[in-house]
Amino acid sequence: MGDSTLRFLRDGYLFGTRGFRSAGRDHFRSRLLGRPVLVMRGADAARFFYEGGRFSREGAMPRSVLKLLQDEGSVQSLEGHAHRRRKELFLGLLMGPSGDALVERFREELLRAVAQAGGDEVVLLDLFHDVLTRAVTGWAGLPDAVAADLRSSRVLAQMVDAAGTVGPENWAVRARRSRAERLLADAVRKERATPTAPEDSPFAVIAAYTEPTSGAEAAHPLPPEVAAVELLNLLRPVVAVGRYLTFAALALHRHPGWRADLAGGDDAGVRWFAQEVRRFYPFFPVIGGRATRDLDWKDEHVRTGARPVRHDARSGHLGPAEPFPAAALRRARGGAQHPDPAGRWRLSRRPPLPRGACDGRPGGCGHPHARPRTRLGGAAAGPPHQPPHLSRPPAQRTGRDRSAGVGAGGRMSLDAEYVLPLRWSDDTGLAELVEYLTRLREQIDVTVVDGSEPERFSAHARAFPPGVRHLPAEPWPGHNGKVAGVMTGLRTARHDRVVLADDDVRYDEGALRAVVAMLDVGDLVRPQNVFDPAPWHARWDTGRTLLNRALGHDYPGTLAVRHSLVLAAGGYDGDVLFENLELIRTVQAAGGRVIAADRIGVTRRPPEVGHFLRQRVRQAYDDFAQPARLAVELAVLPLALASLRRPRRLLLGVLAVVALAEAGRRRAGGRRLFPPTAALWAPAWLAERAVCVWLAVGARLRGGVRYSDGRLRRAATPLRTLRRASSRRRFVPNVR
Repeated sequence: MGDSTLRFLRDGYLFGTRGFRSAGRDHFRSRLLGRPVLVMRGADAARFFYEGGRFSREGAMPRSVLKLLQDEGSVQSLEGHAHRRRKELFLGLLMGPSGDALVERFREELLRAVAQAGGDEVVLLDLFHDVLTRAVTGWAGLPDAVAADLRSSRVLAQMVDAAGTVGPENWAVRARRSRAERLLADAVRKERATPTAPEDSPFAVIAAYTEPTSGAEAAHPLPPEVAAVELLNLLRPVVAVGRYLTFAALALHRHPGWRADLAGGDDAGVRWFAQEVRRFYPFFPVIGGRATRDLDWKDEHVRTGARPVRHDARSGHLGPAEPFPAAALRRARGGAQHPDPAGRWRLSRRPPLPRGACDGRPGGCGHPHARPRTRLGGAAAGPPHQPPHLSRPPAQRTGRDRSAGVGAGGRMSLDAEYVLPLRWSDDTGLAELVEYLTRLREQIDVTVVDGSEPERFSAHARAFPPGVRHLPAEPWPGHNGKVAGVMTGLRTARHDRVVLADDDVRYDEGALRAVVAMLDVGDLVRPQNVFDPAPWHARWDTGRTLLNRALGHDYPGTLAVRHSLVLAAGGYDGDVLFENLELIRTVQAAGGRVIAADRIGVTRRPPEVGHFLRQRVRQAYDDFAQPARLAVELAVLPLALASLRRPRRLLLGVLAVVALAEAGRRRAGGRRLFPPTAALWAPAWLAERAVCVWLAVGARLRGGVRYSDGRLRRAATPLRTLRRASSRRRFVPNVR
């Protein structure tokens, strides 16, 4: 049984799901950090895990998580009577009148934040973090200076953000937590010396709280350091609720029928809605414990000290067994008290950050990776760099901004068109493509522009599902056949908003709707492609993606455009290799607004290894469209060769490349799209590019890179050249 730590870091929520599927049951054995673990899920697992005092918390949690979320001496690190006694302290503070006071304080702070924002756009998660931090620090009765420090440092939110990380980010936030603990410990000492806080405030209660120490009968106050830990463990979980508040806003956006029900004051409905949000949306994937004695569960024997891991059964990564509103309505009418999801939901990244109208996988806008934005008190769309996920509830849409009709599956379809240019010589992936198009046609009008040979064209026509328009590619000047396919799709489009996608791109509904919605405020949208699955060559190429993100933006295999702008510009050049960059520059030259939607992840299927290898020089040739980048990449190989005699310098260069790629991974929500190990592949990709870019120079000297049955010399047209040509045309760009 090999170690699964790297697989767990890579798969996140899907680690358990895939393990259960492989085992064919609700438990399996593995190793994490070299230690054997038993991973389990389901109602029986929950009862086995929590009832009967079978498991201890001590030593069950990785130190990086323990020090960040709880720290030593906290209630979660205690066992038996000591744990129950300390837990009563927290329950007394959070239940009854004290808990009601916290809710009222939150209500006041939220109304104040809404009033201050007016009609401005806000990031919901950030707003909730700020509001909850102000509410809980004010409610707790902390000294003004300490409360102000916690608010300005945002450490309460950062502790949750970094809980699933390892390395420098985790260390930095742990250092901030330690500083906050020192501030609170000093405040506790001062409060004990000279009480100033309200007597019934949580700060005063914890400062005065006493309990017996080990082996002593008399009760003693908590050490100031432990009191500080418990204060943070009271404050931090309240701020963490901001995630569920954002998820609740997302649920109300996606299921507007719930709004009236909840506004009617139905307490039972509110409770069930909250439970359904907890069931459907993700938080932490696993909970660990250590066996206090030898145990038997089903066909497994658990030895004393073993570390079973329970795959969290409350969150959407185990999948909704039924749609969100249906499940909640059933339970609200008298169903089971505790959710018991049994289905699956595709989600492959661990950090549980809300990302908008998405379903949470790496191919979606969601794997919930842009933070939802909205305008408080208004329904205006979001800014160019962010999808207005929550800004336009479907029930309020009118005109050409809305769903245009009913799709093939009876669902409301988007007022947009999906154009897929196709030219295949091998139909190996046809069945999977047909399956994708069958799902896609329920959401949007689909057009496949097929430049394949006549026999294959006919086979495709027979295979494609009803409702998918299948057209031959019309002639277009230039040697790049993809441009001909795209221009055919744009000229025959039935909608102004068009999503262009290569045959290896796979949208989910959330990402598709988010990208289309962004065309309300822009003329071209470029989302972020993410390989799924990710074999070695896909990870290799992800190194390029991360470096692109660090230095600007990546170039995906899909764009969304307003076809009226492209047609008014006269189309775009078909005699270039880097056709996506040519289209982007054409829109810019025409005065259009280009939006880099780096937070919206769209799945891309990796190519076959042979195709990947054949593309190396061709992709390097694209750099002739970006002279500064070309010059840098040409310098890499000579510098590397000159450093061979100085290994330290070469090692520093490699580390610098990894650091730059990691900066790209962390930028614009990239940690929710790319695994922690992704940046390690960047040096390998750069080494490959350092060689291939010189081969591309050789191809340039021979008249251009090979393409189809000829050569293409130009990578893309300079922007200034396109602007000069565009100045002779008149077009009103999208300024809505």
